[in-house]
Amino acid sequence: MPAISRIDVIAAAPPMPQVQFTDALPPVLTTVTFVVLTDDTGASGVGAVESDSFGSHDLGPLETLRPVAPALLGSSPFQPSAVDALTADLLPTASRNVPRAAVEVACWDLLGKHAGLPLHQLLGGAREEVAAYASLPFEAERSVLLDLVSQVVAAGYPAAKLHVSGDPATDVEMVAAVREAQPGLGLVVDAESVYSRRGARVVGRALDDLDVLWFEAPLPDRDLDGYADLTRRLHTAVVPAGGFVDDVREVAQALRSRPWSALRTQTMEGGIGHVRDLAALGRSFGLDLELCSYGTTVTAAADLHLILGLGISSYYEQPFPVEPWEFGTTTPIRVRDGRVRAPEGPGLGMDLDHAAIDAATLARFSVG
Repeated sequence: MPAISRIDVIAAAPPMPQVQFTDALPPVLTTVTFVVLTDDTGASGVGAVESDSFGSHDLGPLETLRPVAPALLGSSPFQPSAVDALTADLLPTASRNVPRAAVEVACWDLLGKHAGLPLHQLLGGAREEVAAYASLPFEAERSVLLDLVSQVVAAGYPAAKLHVSGDPATDVEMVAAVREAQPGLGLVVDAESVYSRRGARVVGRALDDLDVLWFEAPLPDRDLDGYADLTRRLHTAVVPAGGFVDDVREVAQALRSRPWSALRTQTMEGGIGHVRDLAALGRSFGLDLELCSYGTTVTAAADLHLILGLGISSYYEQPFPVEPWEFGTTTPIRVRDGRVRAPEGPGLGMDLDHAAIDAATLARFSVG
């Protein structure tokens, strides 16, 4: 059985537009942390995670893995769950999920390469393709937003996600304007957990009349009573952000009050095993898992394979415009006729763009 003989961890700054929330805050910078596992046969697998930080790039995931990586040498990549459990045991509790996800995904990538199969087939092979929606950045100017939505339609996406301001009246007007301009486009509205309960009800009632696919993160995830009340009141599906109540045991407890219409998480929140567990839990309550796949292509590839392999989610979420998010790979995931397929090739099917990663590298280390 192959054993991990080398581990490379690289933190890189993708050359994408910076987000400026207010003049009082520095820009938000994205850092991609790659984990490359090489085994004693010479095969290698990759996992990646992202983190955002104000003003300077986040080296936390890399530095968290630095003292842990030597203990993973000699482990079998054919046992992703065992490697994940060892990583979790060694990492500090408060910071374990994001860096350990990169290690676990890299094991799965290696496993797929040795098997000669794409990851979605190893995970169940439920389907070969899925519809995609374009996830748009927040845009306060109506004309700019409508132009961006027109680009989405021209690119062939059947649906788009709108990120809103947090002001109920303004947000209803913006969504209504998009609906009027694009009556056939599927719409998702993401509030990033900013509304009060009253504000969420006001917006939700309006969305009931605007034919919206789902209302995402209207309230903080832990406001279970508020969610349960909102879900009962609305015809529109209500979905959490998914990054704050995502421990499977905690979600199981939360579901007793039926707060949401579907579950939500991301592979970066805990790895492939975490998503499989949460998807199984959701099914036991009759709920789908709308997997978040917003991120650079290398990180989102694992999400796509899970969507296809497990048959979860009605859509694959893709940042739009997509080109800045294709950093680090020469095998992009592109929409064709409104749908996406996994990259060809075993494992994740990701070929790294080593030149681009090297040019953007902030820090790195190797063991083994």
